[in-house]
Amino acid sequence: MFLTKIIYFLLSYEINKTEPQMYYKIITNRKKDLCIEGNVTKKIAKTYNAIYGTCYEYNCTHFKKTYMLPFSGKVYIYNCN
Repeated sequence: MFLTKIIYFLLSYEINKTEPQMYYKIITNRKKDLCIEGNVTKKIAKTYNAIYGTCYEYNCTHFKKTYMLPFSGKVYIYNCN
């Protein structure tokens, strides 16, 4: 029973570590700030130097478009105020 709990704990920790979460990155395009947000894993977010959270936290609420990144998933682009 104790061994089962330890195995469950280790597996759940490993699953949570690779579970996709919301990350965002602010970029400047033609002197306008854009926020790119996606539901990606921590490893992919680190590749793009993304920050944990959403674009709404950075006050970027005007939806612009959706874009598909290969091997990463769908990302959403917002205009910032």
